[in-house]
Amino acid sequence: MVRFDEKLEELKEHLSHQRNMMGSNCAIQTFTNILEVLDREDFKSFYYTNLISPFPVFGGFKGKSGWESPCGTVCGGLAALGVIMGGNEKVSKDPDIMRIQARAAKFAKRFEERFGSLSCAAVSGYDLSTMDEMMKYIKTKTWEKKCIHALLFAIDEVRNLTKKELKKYWL
Repeated sequence: MVRFDEKLEELKEHLSHQRNMMGSNCAIQTFTNILEVLDREDFKSFYYTNLISPFPVFGGFKGKSGWESPCGTVCGGLAALGVIMGGNEKVSKDPDIMRIQARAAKFAKRFEERFGSLSCAAVSGYDLSTMDEMMKYIKTKTWEKKCIHALLFAIDEVRNLTKKELKKYWL
């Protein structure tokens, strides 16, 4: 668990000075930083970055039906939760899948309680699918003021929800 503490401290320092995430997004940042804590060579593959990169769906996408894309930190956190809880084997038994889904629901509930929503637009306050809103997001330094806190919360919450599995499989 010490490695999580160290990673969170490193991110607090590093991310607060980061002005944009060119070549990255909140899902990538959350997921890959958790994988980095697990310290496995196979997790350093670019495939994991590629896998998680589309999850925020164009940074706050809103569909015609009113659907809003989830916050990237939620996506990254849920993906990492599945990796951690699955351990070193493919999860294929219904009870194991249901246990992971129950823990994912707990993660989502806690995130929503803390930030008021699971939606990127609601958490950030901007519809990041439009250039005008993206520019406002950048100008108001919302990444530094809001989104970093969501990312740090997601990483810490994944740790809190998977302590047993982290000890059993990873740390």
